Amino acid sequence: MKIKIRKVKGGDKMKKRNLIVGIVVVLIVGLLIGGYFTFFHSSWKFTEDRPIKIVWIDSYHHDRPSSIDKFNSFRDMLLESGREFEFEDFEMDTKRNPDGAEQKGKEAQAFIDSRNPDVIYLTDDNAQKYVGSYYIGKDVLIIASGIDGDPKDYGYLDADNVAGVVEKEHFVGSIRFLQEIDPQIQRVAVIGDNEETTKIAFDYAKEESKKMDDVDFVGWEMLSDFEEFKERVLYYQERADAFFFLGLSALQGTTEDDTIRWITENNNLLETTFTAHLIGKGLLASLDASAIWQGKAAGNIAKEILIDGKNPSSFNFEAPKKGDQILNYARAKQLGLIIPSTILINSKVFEEFPWEIEE
Repeated sequence: MKIKIRKVKGGDKMKKRNLIVGIVVVLIVGLLIGGYFTFFHSSWKFTEDRPIKIVWIDSYHHDRPSSIDKFNSFRDMLLESGREFEFEDFEMDTKRNPDGAEQKGKEAQAFIDSRNPDVIYLTDDNAQKYVGSYYIGKDVLIIASGIDGDPKDYGYLDADNVAGVVEKEHFVGSIRFLQEIDPQIQRVAVIGDNEETTKIAFDYAKEESKKMDDVDFVGWEMLSDFEEFKERVLYYQERADAFFFLGLSALQGTTEDDTIRWITENNNLLETTFTAHLIGKGLLASLDASAIWQGKAAGNIAKEILIDGKNPSSFNFEAPKKGDQILNYARAKQLGLIIPSTILINSKVFEEFPWEIEE
């Protein structure tokens, strides 16, 4: 019995191999394209022929400079797209009324539900905690900025309708800025109110302080009462070279403006803080995390999602790297400091105390 052996030509082998390779390539390309549109592009791209409706929920009050800067820069970034937008806002006012945060959160939710927006823009942590967390997974885009805490605490990291930026204050940079002004600074006392977001800032500052082996942190104090605050500031006059003030708006028995004026009249040490508006009100200097850059970064993310069609989950929660040197020259003169011209040139400078301007 003869066995017939079929000879396979080399060309047939090549055709089969090319066919298999072609199938594999098509599958890979399909997976890549599918993954691209799944990860980078999403249904959040706005295609309707009407203005995009945005509701801004502010943790604080709208006449607070950092709140104004965040919103204005966020809005301006979106308007660069050429699209039409409608903006409405709600202020929770929790900096001046911290005990009412939860109730204000409920009122903010009712306000949002009555407006049915396409986007909720949330600034600072109380808006994230008492409002943003409620809308996770719902048919509305959440853009967050000014987050001092961890986004995962608000459920943001696993949410497919949330994106934004965190706010990492320049604790080390602000103290280094003071040391540029006075290289003799070695002892720093950290004092603030006991408001909820201040507690977050305190924890962050303590962690950052470990990076400064050349600085002795002689005190960490969170206070609730203005009389106690005054007592502690006077206590450190001979025990520290400088203050880092964290949160001055929630002290009982005073206002932020009155507290700062008292500091300028009774504190002989250099001082710094996290926020630029406190320098404008009279404190000496700060490397500010910049509310403007917070708003710009959040606005750019919103624009890329709504206009370019990117997926919210394609953005990491990161802090803008830029900060601004802020100096109150009136305070510097009051303390008898000679400020190098290089600092003056590279800083935003307030030349007068606000009460001098009013008078």
